[in-house]
Amino acid sequence: MSAYDHAAVTRAERRRGAGPCDAERAYWPKYTLGEVAKHVSLKDGWIVIYERVFDITTFAITHPGFHNAGQVSTALAITRNLGKDCTEEFVSIHSGTAWAQLHDFQIGVLLRDGDLAPLGPVAPEDVDVVPPKPPGRRGTTLSDEAVENPHPVPRRNHRPTPRWLTKDRHFWSRYGGGVDANVLRYLDAQGYAQSAGGVEDVDDGGLRAGQIVSSTPDKKEDDGKKMRRSPSGKLLAALALGATMKAVRSFGDLAKHSF
Repeated sequence: MSAYDHAAVTRAERRRGAGPCDAERAYWPKYTLGEVAKHVSLKDGWIVIYERVFDITTFAITHPGFHNAGQVSTALAITRNLGKDCTEEFVSIHSGTAWAQLHDFQIGVLLRDGDLAPLGPVAPEDVDVVPPKPPGRRGTTLSDEAVENPHPVPRRNHRPTPRWLTKDRHFWSRYGGGVDANVLRYLDAQGYAQSAGGVEDVDDGGLRAGQIVSSTPDKKEDDGKKMRRSPSGKLLAALALGATMKAVRSFGDLAKHSF
């Protein structure tokens, strides 16, 4: 059993300065950069920071920057990093609050040369994921350690979906409705085309098309309305501020847009 406990990591410790230790690596499934690079859509978006793999789909598509044409540089800053290692950029512009809440979206760590597939030596570039696979995924056989270490954050269709995020009053309409048409046109013009529509269809309570589950795989959220009652949005604000700073440095004439 791994000595690492993801849920017990303190707020201060969540601001990382290096890659995962051996205990943390043992806790998580392992992915290659090639696998991460397949997840470049706002409906399926992963990033890497300090060798940790994050599925930020539920955060990205519901971010205010994708629903306001006046915030297009925020949308671009996020979209162009999907499927990539964006450690340098994230470290340079994000606050402690953003680091603390990014922690909730981790799904694994990067595969290293010393990691082998269970059936024998396999070159790392030929391996997409090494078990244990993310707990709760249908059709998989979980190792004993994976069963003991369920994902510590509530999930929706196997994606990390923190309660603080779903409490935002716009979350469900954005998650189900997708990105603003004007923002989509802008992203397309910049070479980052995205498809219209949301991640999935949802009803008013956001539960019919895919129930949110708690950190225990079979435990369902009792009340969808309770999750949406008190908007938080701290990570949204932190990333928007960070994207503003980056836009001023990187996008020239885009700096005139407010975030």
